[in-house]
Amino acid sequence: MLAPVGRDAELIQTMLASAQLGVARVNTPEELVRRIADEVQGTAPARIGVVVATDDALGIDWSSRIADLLERQPSWSDLPIVLLAHSIDAPRGHRWETSAGSAAEAERLMMRASVTVLDRPVRVATLVSAVRSGVRTRARQIEVRDLIEALKHSQQLAERAAAAKSDFLALMSHELRTPLNAIAGYAELLSIECYGPVPERQREVLGRITQAQRHLLGIINDVLNFAKLEKGRVEYDLEPVAVRDIIAEVTPLIEPQMSAKRLTYEVRAPAPEIVALADREKLRQILLNLLSNAVKFTMAGGLITVDVDEHAAEGGLPETISLRVSDTGTGIPADKLESVFEPFVQVRGDAPARADGTGLGLSISRDLARGMGGDLRVRSQLAKGSTFTIELPRPR
Repeated sequence: MLAPVGRDAELIQTMLASAQLGVARVNTPEELVRRIADEVQGTAPARIGVVVATDDALGIDWSSRIADLLERQPSWSDLPIVLLAHSIDAPRGHRWETSAGSAAEAERLMMRASVTVLDRPVRVATLVSAVRSGVRTRARQIEVRDLIEALKHSQQLAERAAAAKSDFLALMSHELRTPLNAIAGYAELLSIECYGPVPERQREVLGRITQAQRHLLGIINDVLNFAKLEKGRVEYDLEPVAVRDIIAEVTPLIEPQMSAKRLTYEVRAPAPEIVALADREKLRQILLNLLSNAVKFTMAGGLITVDVDEHAAEGGLPETISLRVSDTGTGIPADKLESVFEPFVQVRGDAPARADGTGLGLSISRDLARGMGGDLRVRSQLAKGSTFTIELPRPR
């Protein structure tokens, strides 16, 4: 509270003390500005409930400086000010100057803060009511500040936990790949009879070891890719890529699994001139993930198709392409469509058993698609199948 003379200060303090409102007096505008600066800039704990000042003690120059301070308040803060002002009809010298400049500064202060102006002399009940209202408002602001700080702290803890998890996954993936590669190497040496003849029965067992090693290595690679994506360490080499070529490169990798399940595979090959702006390796990885999933969740004798569409802005040239992988598999429940893109989640309706894998393939694929400026979407019906669509921009 800032008042012009000791008598005024004592009177205001007595009024507020009678209503159990504590008052800290300051003697100069400089001291008031310093206290407000500490409050709104966070250099001291929030202790001011309301600023009470008289117009003649504050003056226009100091009002301007306070407005400057309040413009830099944090978003949660709106420091209440109760200004005791002489009526506009008061004699000159007993009220704020009413020149154009002073009026502008007064307006600026009121725009930057929650200012309540009370005419002097003021009734005790009016002053007490205004101050109490300001104190309640300030208390709510501080509650909001504390909530924001608690949320920030929780977010920081969550980010540190996520970073620790990613570091752990990356470390374990690297550590596990070394012995797995050794297993593959020794199995290969045995199979080519580097250490002597291998009976047919043992050759079958070596084949199973190699198959299990490849499966486990694939899981570890998924985890490692996921950790890299989470930490933002994936780099993209974007270039024009012929979609037809990508389909042709991936098809031989998936055909043996399709043949084993007697699946029909149809490719509606796009024209050679249809290209996407993409990272070639990452687009190949996404398509392979989608086709592998289609094989897993499609019953024997089912159908898997791949086709491409172009999309143009109204009246313009094609701006995006859509590469679709459709199957006649088990489908996905409508309320689980977004869940399939969550890490470590596998959701397919009426699947005979949980499919092998980490549940990371779709999560990684969507992140990669978005990293290339596109997206990955899904449509599905239970017992009728699913369609996953890779959307990518075209080169400009």
